[in-house]
Amino acid sequence: YRAIHSYTEIYRGYTQLYRAIHNYTTLYRAIYSYKGLYTAIQGYTELYRAIQGYIELYRAIHSYRGLYRTIHGYTELYTAIQDYTQLYRAIHSYTGLYTSIQGYTQLYTAIHSYIQPYRAIQNYTRLYRAIQSYT
Repeated sequence: YRAIHSYTEIYRGYTQLYRAIHNYTTLYRAIYSYKGLYTAIQGYTELYRAIQGYIELYRAIHSYRGLYRTIHGYTELYTAIQDYTQLYRAIHSYTGLYTSIQGYTQLYTAIHSYIQPYRAIQNYTRLYRAIQSYT
């Protein structure tokens, strides 16, 4: 009876040892699986960070393009203002020229209006002298 009891105890011991080894094996597999999961998550995290970096780079490039377009627009506006300024100066110059011509025209008209009575007086003077010379 004692021998059977001993074998039973030995069997129980081996069974408990087997269960313990099985539990440790399961624990090892779980840890290894979590390690793989952690590595995968770490890889996806690095991929996410890389994608985020490219998105920020794209936004920066897009921002610089917008800045370039804005500067280009202001350059075109400045050129247009310069063109209008030159046009204004040309018009102002022609206005001054027109005013000068108008002044000369008025002067000519004034002189011409004085010349006509002078010529008339001259003609009357000649006529008077001619009449006097015949008398």
